[in-house]
Amino acid sequence: MKSENLMGLFNFGKLLKVKTEIFTYSSGLNFFLDYDIKSIVTLDVNGLVQTEGSSFEITGEKDITLLGTPSVGSKIGITYVY
Repeated sequence: MKSENLMGLFNFGKLLKVKTEIFTYSSGLNFFLDYDIKSIVTLDVNGLVQTEGSSFEITGEKDITLLGTPSVGSKIGITYVY
């Protein structure tokens, strides 16, 4: 897994933290993130952006479940606000 963090300030002074985590698919459809999800920015499989509700669901505070099975070795990138 590879990850990247970004931070910035909202107009109201709240700290906005954005993280990208990249997984290599091997098996299973659940992905567990490092932080609680406030909002999903993007989720992509091999660079193709997926749609929440038809391609994936947020199934817990730190959990994403894919609704389809990607090919083994696919790169899954999840960018989210925490």
